Amino acid sequence: MRVLTTAAAVAALVLGASAALAGTAEVNFLNPDGYSDPGAKGGMREQPTREAVLREIRAHLSDLAQRNLGPNQTLKIDVVDIDIAGRRDTLRSGADDVRIYDDISPPRIKLRYALEENGRAVTSGEETISDPTYLNGVGRASSSSDAIRYERAMLTKWFLARLVQGKPAG
Repeated sequence: MRVLTTAAAVAALVLGASAALAGTAEVNFLNPDGYSDPGAKGGMREQPTREAVLREIRAHLSDLAQRNLGPNQTLKIDVVDIDIAGRRDTLRSGADDVRIYDDISPPRIKLRYALEENGRAVTSGEETISDPTYLNGVGRASSSSDAIRYERAMLTKWFLARLVQGKPAG
């Protein structure tokens, strides 16, 4: 019993230390009212709301930073524009506002980023991230209640390629 208690205490310390050593992300949304298509303004059926999209993007980037960046690294991201996957179809008379997912409306996010370590610049840039093959990817099988099901995979690929492996995304 004493060995089990000691092992549990050591495991708690290791897990606590690794969580404390995780990198962080500061995500700012610049002029979200001017974004191309950040989601619906209300609770439209079949439409992710703008609030849900922004909340999930911030949470996802923060989670990626915690899991992949070093203990003294901070990622600062300014989101300049968002155009979520698909397009709104409001032309049908009497029909609900729906989102159409097709090959001509892939997800696109324009952002500026700066990665710092111990307060010193490591890398920075401005990019427009897009995934023209989003309908063939993981997001297609994800839950339809996930507000960023298509954008999530695109952001993960960009983050890992650009900030973890240090290569151009693509």
